[in-house]
This record gives sequence, structure tokens and C-alpha cells, in this order.
Amino acid sequence: MVQLQNGMGPSKRERLILDGFAVKHNLKVQLIQAKSLRLVFKLLAAGKADIAFGNLTITPKRKIKMLFSNPVAVTRLQLVASAKRKFNGLKSLNGNAIWAESGTSYWKILHKLKKDIEGVRLVKAPEGVDYEELIYRVGVGRIPFTIADDNGVKAYLRYRQDVRSVYTFPEKFYSAFAMGSDSNQLCEELNNYLKNRLIDFSEKVMQCNWDQIKRRGYIRMLTRNNHHTYYIHRGKLMGFEYELARQFAKMHNLELVVVVPPSWNDMFRYLKEGRGDFIAAGMTITEQRLKIPGISFATPYIRVWEMIIKHKGASGINSLEDLNGKRIAVRNGSVYHDSLLKLRRKGVNIIIKLISGNVETEQILEDVARGRHKYAMADDIIFKPWYGNDKRVARAFTLPQVKNYGWFVRAANGKLKSKINEFFGKCKRNGLLNNLKRKYFSSKRNNQYCPDETRANYISRYDTIIREFSTENSLPWTLTAAQIYQESRFDPRAVSWVGAEGLMQLMPTTANELGCKRPFNPRDNVKAGTLYMRRLKNRF
Repeated sequence: MVQLQNGMGPSKRERLILDGFAVKHNLKVQLIQAKSLRLVFKLLAAGKADIAFGNLTITPKRKIKMLFSNPVAVTRLQLVASAKRKFNGLKSLNGNAIWAESGTSYWKILHKLKKDIEGVRLVKAPEGVDYEELIYRVGVGRIPFTIADDNGVKAYLRYRQDVRSVYTFPEKFYSAFAMGSDSNQLCEELNNYLKNRLIDFSEKVMQCNWDQIKRRGYIRMLTRNNHHTYYIHRGKLMGFEYELARQFAKMHNLELVVVVPPSWNDMFRYLKEGRGDFIAAGMTITEQRLKIPGISFATPYIRVWEMIIKHKGASGINSLEDLNGKRIAVRNGSVYHDSLLKLRRKGVNIIIKLISGNVETEQILEDVARGRHKYAMADDIIFKPWYGNDKRVARAFTLPQVKNYGWFVRAANGKLKSKINEFFGKCKRNGLLNNLKRKYFSSKRNNQYCPDETRANYISRYDTIIREFSTENSLPWTLTAAQIYQESRFDPRAVSWVGAEGLMQLMPTTANELGCKRPFNPRDNVKAGTLYMRRLKNRF
């Protein structure tokens, strides 16, 4: 599976490309964390690693010692300063220091800059401190300036706004995957894979029919990031719609590409323009959608009921008449909006509070739970798994008409529609559809049960371990204990519905990256989990 989206961090982007390459060749990715670039290249040279990634720049000096794939990105260096710092051109660097990762290809440009700008100082960061950590230090005021590739800066700005780029250097850099000097066959296979995969799929317009999709080798799914369609949980790609689409692609020997449009209201536009091949996003088949020119829906695959959800303090609703005068929050342009308009036309005096098309239903429900709205709407399969045990909200009323979800395709792509219909027929017969429904919609995600083992000056039987590794990682031990309570309720044998394990619910990939070989061993699990918490704390 490849997901290439604007703003995605370079390392994450490259990891997803490698995951797709591994799947194609029936290989398993085993990550080795290297603390420095010097160690990365040493591992490649010794044959202890096969491929290195992480926004590695191709340089003449490096090409002598190792092989590089075809470039996967073209970048320029940017000078990064605090968002609060005044900057009046490069002369502002006089008397200031620029920090940069040691061992990177940036230093040639930095030394040239030092010759041109009087008074600027260059500081090499300690080994193991990467560009994200340096940008973070700039943002909190620990250091004045750093430099990083523009794609890394852009990704960082998606979750922090305390820094800004104040200057872009004119030189271009090309980043790629690195391999040992004798890995010619591996390099050739990777380059062949990259030829057809390095596309910004969210911008590429291709109105391909089924035969053309088969020839190119991948199919593009249009969806949204939310709890029931597509998301990343502890480093693992998940979602009801995502897993169905992945199985469909696998059945036809295709690679699945996920494209996430900017908002719900862009879904059908993206499909009609050819920015995706089908929509799989838990979308209801409605009369209005059936009238959209050039759009067709495949066979319905799941039935849902729309529910009115209320805050715990709001009055109850026992009939449609009770909806009179109630203000109900729904996403603008959503199927819920259509349903409320229909009720209005039938004489029910509902006040509709419209929410932006970028907001997911889960967020609206959370706003109800927090008291920002008294009422909202959601499908039963969205509400029950995530809020079925939440005492802040409750089902107020279920609308009587059953609805159906369906995948949508361009009307001209009848063969793709036929293949999707065949797929759902098989899913119903082999149990895949029911298994995924149980996985995502039957179990409640916020179980409140916890063994009563708390007493004065004592939180759990693991207090000693929690204190030890919390202190080692500069974390309040009570915070770690609270996190474990939330994750596993102090059950060292706990396994979540997605495969997270042990006290701190480590996903197998995360545990492996942190060197935790025994996730069900309380000591090993807490040691790895607190290390991970420290990394998150340092980043955010």
C-alpha cells in the first residue's frame, strides 16, 4: 500500500514506499534504528542492513561508497527560525548560530554561507539529534536557527506553528534510498518499482477503465481519515473501509493507493475528475447521490440506522414530534443534513446547526459529549463502538428508515463496478464482511471496567517498575501509571482488538523498534513504553 500526500514527512513517505515494495515481493520489513548517519552507512557497508531511508541526500562522495535508487524527492534547504523572531534577510544571522545535524550534506552550503555572512557561527548538533528535534528546539527558544529540507519543514508545520522558514537556499538536493555497493539486483528491482509508484496521487488525474487499471498495477481509493474508514493506529494502517479495499486490491493483484480529499464535499468531484477510481468511505446511498451525473454505486454492503444523539443533560426524544424546536448539529452537505431537511418538509420544526464539511462525525459527537451541542446525528455503527459506554452521551431516538452504505464509481467504469459487486458477493459468503463488522463495529472501544486495586499510596502492583523507568525517562511516574490504566487497566496479558500488547499496549512493530522482545513481561513493556513516551514528549 502506498499513500503519498502533500505534507507527509519524508521518512514516513519513504517508509510507506518500502512497505509497498516489500508486499510486492513477499518480504517483511525489519527496522533497525540508527542513531547517526555515520552508523547508517556503516551498517550498509557491513551488510547488516539492506536499504537505508530517511531523506538521504545523494552526493558524489556517498555515491563512491554505496548505491542509490532513483531519486524519490527533490528538496531545497530552508533556514528555520522561531515564529516570533524578526528576520530582515541573511544579515540578521550576524552574531547568531545555526545548528545542523552532524554528518549531513548541508555543511558545504553552510560553510559557504559563513564566508558570505560575517559573524555567523555554525554548530554541529550532538550525534543522534535529528532535524525534527532541532526545529523543536528553535520553536521553544533553545537555539536561534537551524536548517532542514523543505519537505521536512512542511511536515513539521502540520503539527507545530511555533517556527517558520525565513530563507530558502537556491541549490536543489535529491534524496533516495541507499544500499550497499554490491546490491545491484536489489537496486534494480527497487528502481523498477519506483518508476510507476512515485506519483503524487492526490494531484494525478487519470480516468482509467478497469483494463487500464490492471495494466498500471494499482487502484486508487478515495476515503476520509476517521475511526471507521481509514486511520493509523500505533503505526498500523487500519479501518473498516481500508481493510475491505485492501482485500479487493489483493484479489486482483493490484496495489492499493489511498487518496484523502480535502473535505467530504470534495469526494465526488475527485472521483469525476479522475483523481481516484472509487469511493470507499462509509457513504450512504441516497436519492440525491443517485442523481449526480456520471456517478454510479456498487452493491450495498452494510445496513445502518441514523440516530439522534443527545448530551446527558438534554431532554429525551421519544417520537418525531419531540424533535420540534431541537437544535441538531450535523455536517454541512452530509446525509444527516439531507435527512433533517426531509423531516422539515414533513412539518417537523427542527433547527439545523451546520458544521464545516471538514469535520468528522466523531468530532461532532465529542463536542456533544463536552456539552458544546445538545444534539447531533450519527449512524448506529459509528456511535455504538466509540460512545456506547460513554455516560456523557446517549441515544435519544432512532429514525425508522434503514439506510445502506455503498462504494461509488464513475458511471463509465461499468467493469470496475461489476468487479466490486463480485467482491462483495464473495465477502458475504466467506465471512470476511461479518468478521470486519465484528472487529470495527461490535466491540466497544472505551470499556470502563478496571479491577479495584487502588488504595492509599498505592496505584498498582507494578508501582516499583513504573517509578524506575519513569524516573529514567524524566516522566512523572503517576502520569505513566495513568497511561497504563487507560491502556490496559494494569493487565500485563492484555491484547487489544488491533493487536496491541501488554501493560502499555505496544503494537508489535513499535515494540520491535524499541527493542522489546517480551511485550507481555511487565518490566520489558514498561521500559519500552516509557522510552516511547519520552520521545513523544521531546517531539511535541
